[in-house]
Amino acid sequence: MAMNPEVRAAYSAALRLLTMREYCEAEIRKRLQSKGIDDIAIDSAIEELKGYGYPLC
Repeated sequence: MAMNPEVRAAYSAALRLLTMREYCEAEIRKRLQSKGIDDIAIDSAIEELKGYGYPLC
């Protein structure tokens, strides 16, 4: 699936976070919101992560 630029930015930022340690969905959401990323893009990025099997406690 092709991602729009904002979703791609949210997804990339979430992946960078997950390379450092395991995060719960709420923690990722809070971190991305603090970067000014739109909630809809965050929702889409989190769904992508879940779709690829990333464990989001």
